[in-house]
Amino acid sequence: MIAEVEQAFAETPLPDPITSCGSDCPECSDLTKEFYGRRWPEIDDARIEANQSLSFFTPQAFCYFLPAYLRYSLRHFDLHSDVCEFTVYSLTVDLSATKDPARTSWLRERMSRLDRRQAEIVLRFLTLVSEDEELSGFHYDIGQLISDLNNMLRELKLLD
Repeated sequence: MIAEVEQAFAETPLPDPITSCGSDCPECSDLTKEFYGRRWPEIDDARIEANQSLSFFTPQAFCYFLPAYLRYSLRHFDLHSDVCEFTVYSLTVDLSATKDPARTSWLRERMSRLDRRQAEIVLRFLTLVSEDEELSGFHYDIGQLISDLNNMLRELKLLD
């Protein structure tokens, strides 16, 4: 699956900006220093481990660096991997919950930038997580979350 991730995201253009607040907060400033101008295939494990979450990336940067996080997660497919856990979290939202419309909007904005093949890879990754007895513990309701994401991707016309 790593080869499929690499192929599906090979032509994604470099993002600018990396974060929405730039140097206004330490997390965003550090993230910009670590990732700006770097091609995602060159992002090493240490850089990802130091920046475990995709949450501060702009939608464009999220989609650009997502394959590096997917690749890392597939190589470290383990319940004890914070990167893997945060990657799963960044790709799921309970669409039936009206209590967090901002989170739903956040994910919709990011998913809308994927193409069909990339969306299918995201769903396959989450399905692998759901099928793993240990990793499915990241979210007790991962099956429903995958279904919700599938519905979102259909609404965005990324899936039939």
